[in-house]
Amino acid sequence: MGNYFCKDKNMAVNTSTPQRNTTDVKDTIDMLKNYDHKDVSPQTFDFKYATVIKVYDGDTITISAKHRGVMTSFRMRLYGVNCPELKGPTKQKGTEAKNFVSRLILNKVVRVEVLNNKIYDGKKVPEKYGRLIGNVYFGDDISENGGTNLTSHIIENGYGVPYFGGKKDDES
Repeated sequence: MGNYFCKDKNMAVNTSTPQRNTTDVKDTIDMLKNYDHKDVSPQTFDFKYATVIKVYDGDTITISAKHRGVMTSFRMRLYGVNCPELKGPTKQKGTEAKNFVSRLILNKVVRVEVLNNKIYDGKKVPEKYGRLIGNVYFGDDISENGGTNLTSHIIENGYGVPYFGGKKDDES
């Protein structure tokens, strides 16, 4: 296509398709084919504080945090707790758990401890659905070691049960 002159704006407009550097693409593809993916480090997260922008249910939230210099949202599962589901026979209890968590942290700044693929309490913490998994601390003092652990608070108030993976209890 090339350039054409735009009469209304008195300027030339470039309509050419940008050219890709095929050498860079080929090098990247070759590198990926030959790389030993067992040596890839899991992603790390460089934030400690976030704003809770959504409470999906009693044990899953969405947070917004500055990650690698960019404000990013993440879905996060609370570590160590299972709350009743929002569907089926546990719907009422699930709604109560969601409302309890919402009152505590929705639209508030919290301290987060992301545990994905880390050793915590002697166990590796996996997450099979692509969410972050970790601890959330809330309250007036969420500095380095302050705040109330949300998981413990949920369990202590009867809105969830301890859960560390595996088969879930139908009662929760």
